[in-house]
Amino acid sequence: MKVRTRGFLNFVLALLSVGAIGAAKTAPHLVYGTYLGGRDKECATGIAVDRSGAAYVVGRTPSPDFPVTPHAFSTQTHVNNNDWTGFVSKISEGGDHLLYSSFLGGNFRSSANAIAVDPAGRAVVAGS
Repeated sequence: MKVRTRGFLNFVLALLSVGAIGAAKTAPHLVYGTYLGGRDKECATGIAVDRSGAAYVVGRTPSPDFPVTPHAFSTQTHVNNNDWTGFVSKISEGGDHLLYSSFLGGNFRSSANAIAVDPAGRAVVAGS
């Protein structure tokens, strides 16, 4: 995933792997780290990981250049005055591909606050 670093407040997504409960004690280790964001202040509010290890991230952003994928549900923000709009993004298990990413929200301030992923890989997002 190519990341533009014009902004100074992009957030870093780091995925850690930790041993299962009841399993032999293993130290957490870094699976990958990557940047996700546009030119303004993003805020991640929730994350989920599916069976394959893909990460699903939700939050809010004022960045009109937040990375969205072609044919996304919403490819541009509809808020004015640098206000917040929600987003949902799915990152591959290796952290190297943005599988999908979309703005979520209408004409007023919005935020995606939580996410869950079912066994089939379908994401459910809650927000305001």
